Amino acid sequence: MTANTLTVGILGMHRSGTSCLTGCLQEAGLYLGKHHRWNPYNRRGNRENQDFCDLNNSVLESNFASWKEPVSGCLWSEAQILQGQRLVEAYQSFPQWGFKDPRTLLTLEGWCRIISDLQFVGVFRHPLCVAESLHKRDGLPYDQCFALWLFYNNRLLRVKREVYFPLLNFDWPKALFEQKVRGLAESFGLEGEHKNTEESFYTPSLKHQLADDWSGVPKSCRALYYELVAVSEEQVSNVG
Repeated sequence: MTANTLTVGILGMHRSGTSCLTGCLQEAGLYLGKHHRWNPYNRRGNRENQDFCDLNNSVLESNFASWKEPVSGCLWSEAQILQGQRLVEAYQSFPQWGFKDPRTLLTLEGWCRIISDLQFVGVFRHPLCVAESLHKRDGLPYDQCFALWLFYNNRLLRVKREVYFPLLNFDWPKALFEQKVRGLAESFGLEGEHKNTEESFYTPSLKHQLADDWSGVPKSCRALYYELVAVSEEQVSNVG
């Protein structure tokens, strides 16, 4: 149902740069439809379409899960598949569109069934930055924050191994991150503006936490982070 349409799903853990990446791709011409343009913990908006988030939450709930109590391989009911198809049909007049919700990593099987040629781009971030952000936003204990980081990013890497897609590192310097996004946008055939100025969606102020050490970070998170770093440097080295 997506013939002649490019559909991009932005994948990544909560508080890991998915909003920034989505906003940059939107600037380059990716259509998002209705989406949040401002949130209390994201002043430029998390760029999520609430209808997609609500459906992801419905799928998680029917699998006795939630974003902070995740499971892999969620089962979708036929009613949920039909609801997803209706959401996607509303975008079919747009040649290049995308959606972003970190929960999509947990519900991906249904979206791949609905959008057979769904393209992906992923992003990850230092586990301490994510844990500090989740702790501040949701009041979660650090142990739970690190466990969630590990679950989501293991899932991200597993999907990456099954299907090729570019993987970006939100800890890259601003200039490098924007360079990679520009190359990514060009590979998707996006023809909007590629801003390199202070007007760009990406601003250093989006990074409220900057990790400078590994204090308290579990070894499993550290090992996975460096594995993600290696994959990102290898597989997007020719982008941009």
